[in-house]
Amino acid sequence: MWLRHLTNLDESGRKSWGSAVLTFLIRDLCRNVDASRASMGGCCLFLQAWVWFRMPTLRPQLRQPTAMLFPLLRRWTTALSHTGLPESQKEYRFRFDTLTEDEFVLTPYDSEEIRQITPPDFMRERDLWISIVPLLNYEIYVWHSTDRVLRQFGYVQNVPPPPQNMVSFHNLTRHGKTEVDWAEHQASWIALWAHRFNRRPEFLQQFMVGGHSVAFNYDQ
Repeated sequence: MWLRHLTNLDESGRKSWGSAVLTFLIRDLCRNVDASRASMGGCCLFLQAWVWFRMPTLRPQLRQPTAMLFPLLRRWTTALSHTGLPESQKEYRFRFDTLTEDEFVLTPYDSEEIRQITPPDFMRERDLWISIVPLLNYEIYVWHSTDRVLRQFGYVQNVPPPPQNMVSFHNLTRHGKTEVDWAEHQASWIALWAHRFNRRPEFLQQFMVGGHSVAFNYDQ
């Protein structure tokens, strides 16, 4: 299914491969809320990187100090120490449930160390990071709901609208649909993706103090 997209390397270089991989992972994360499922698909390295960069108390420690590398996951290819980390699913769930605010890094990629090693092309269109768009991968549809996690992009979190209900889309399969033209089938969703530069959340407000984003306390 994928090899045919590599027959023309110029064309394949213009495809959004990252969003395609993320789409598959998000769909499987949604399916895995079913406790009876014993396995999970998708690129779990994405998920692992997300956790390790944002939750320092749940990541292994480097045995030797290592400079940040790009791609960023290369940082974890050296010898690691897992001392003190949970050893069972039950322990991990407990640690997730008891995380405190200072144990979660909202904007790990804003560090100067990471900025220095990240190619400029990756940082040039940061506005795209918060586009509210569908992510598509053949029959897989997921919603990139950045308006619900604005603090992870350094913005104040307003009260978001109700979430998109994607349950019916998660049940779609390609089985027995060899004649389906998925580009045509997804035309209305592709149109939203095509306008991604204009689909940022409304009323964005960024608080910066000493170079760091400051969360707004709505209880005050």
